[in-house]
Amino acid sequence: KYPDAPLMAVGCSMGGMILFNYVARTGEKCPLTAAMVISMPWDGNDSAVSLEQPLNRLIFNKTMVDGLKKDLRFNRELFDNDERVDVDYVLQSSTVRELDDRFTIKMFGFESVNQYYTAASPCHKIHRVKIPLLSLNSVDDVFAPFYNRHIAAIKKNPNIALVLTSHGGHVSFGDWLSPTR
Repeated sequence: KYPDAPLMAVGCSMGGMILFNYVARTGEKCPLTAAMVISMPWDGNDSAVSLEQPLNRLIFNKTMVDGLKKDLRFNRELFDNDERVDVDYVLQSSTVRELDDRFTIKMFGFESVNQYYTAASPCHKIHRVKIPLLSLNSVDDVFAPFYNRHIAAIKKNPNIALVLTSHGGHVSFGDWLSPTR
């Protein structure tokens, strides 16, 4: 109906990583006019370390792994005969990193979790973004911890605008919820 309308995309969390990686991979040939990523982890290794901190491991990591293992049990017949993975071993995982080590890297041909996380991490592709991209992150996001070491590279790319809030956690951004405001 609107063939000349500008095409834009928004991705949240891991969807933001997928979108960012697409924008970086397509570079100048990206068909999007602009993109926005919300609560996107800039570095997969940093995210894994953050999620393994004692409280985060108990509250967030366990819940994520339990959900992933539930999905695997539901779809088990798809993987039981796949020689790349030992489903019973995968189902013993207690962290996202363990599950990625036992399942994800095997399914997608990575040599290690570190190699996989590095390949997926937008922080290594900042220079390849050639369209306007807005990134909204919160400093207190345990899934997407933001460290100042990425700011210099982001500042060098005029196509990226970074908005950092002091609060918001993971896709919440509810400063207005504070009873002191």
